[in-house]
Amino acid sequence: QHRISTPGSVPQGESVIITCDEHYRLSSLGRRGPECLSFGRWDEGKTCVPLFCAAYDAPAHGRVDVDGPVRAGTRVTIACDKYYEPFGVAEGARESPLCRDDG
Repeated sequence: QHRISTPGSVPQGESVIITCDEHYRLSSLGRRGPECLSFGRWDEGKTCVPLFCAAYDAPAHGRVDVDGPVRAGTRVTIACDKYYEPFGVAEGARESPLCRDDG
């Protein structure tokens, strides 16, 4: 879920930069560039936390396959009740919208 920009061993007193994988962001706590301390310990660095979208509300006469917040990069599937059909698909709406990193 995260990467450190300096591969291999890091000498004492040197820092690394933490970056996060897609669909994650840096936490608010810790340093983005933690330092290598004595005895191989590290300053408290930031961590990578997953991004989420708000819960996707089911449309009238339909349902959604996910309850609660949706993790970024995940699609939800919308299904219609019996005797109903999706509306707006021809205009570009999706039956399985994607939760994007920007929510």
